[in-house]
Amino acid sequence: MPALPKEMVPGLLAVGASARLPDKVPPRFRVGDAVIARNVNPVGHTRVPRYIKSRRGVVHLDHGVFAFPDAAAGGLGHIPQHVYSVRFMARELWGEQASPLDSIHIDLFDEYMDLDPAAAAAPAQEPGAATERPHGRSRRSARPARSGRSKARKARRPGVRLKKSEGPKAASGARKPKKASKNKKKAAPAKARKVAAKPGRAKKVAKKARLVRR
Repeated sequence: MPALPKEMVPGLLAVGASARLPDKVPPRFRVGDAVIARNVNPVGHTRVPRYIKSRRGVVHLDHGVFAFPDAAAGGLGHIPQHVYSVRFMARELWGEQASPLDSIHIDLFDEYMDLDPAAAAAPAQEPGAATERPHGRSRRSARPARSGRSKARKARRPGVRLKKSEGPKAASGARKPKKASKNKKKAAPAKARKVAAKPGRAKKVAKKARLVRR
């Protein structure tokens, strides 16, 4: 690849140029993959920073396909590759003295990274798998006690005074029978109800009563 003539530099800087390519190249990594930067030291041009070499990060974004600058600078062609935004934690790069909340994002090509073998060896839990509960407690034992039971236990304790609404009967959940209203009339006896229902029998009953008295 020939060097860029100096008279073309002002025009390119004014208009701008992109190394993005329309080539369909399958990506080597996916968003969320744990990667480790390669510790490479080529003789020619490279865009991998020295302070991230052999450091671990996580792929945050896939920018798409671009021309690989290491090959283009050496006249080896474009060699299209994906470019990723990789997140590195500050403590991974600069040690324990760095803030645990800080991180940086660096754009890296496919040739600059490999999958982190330590993360690949860790067993991944299947989605929806049941997790073990602490101390072997079951789901039923974790539920709070019912209010009726707690009041009944409280009623059995000696020397504990309860409110009127917290008596033993109220705690057990038993309902008191409703008292009959004083305004309601008393129900008539069964015989009187039958006689009143059939007026013709009233005469026969009265006649029998007179004969018994004689």
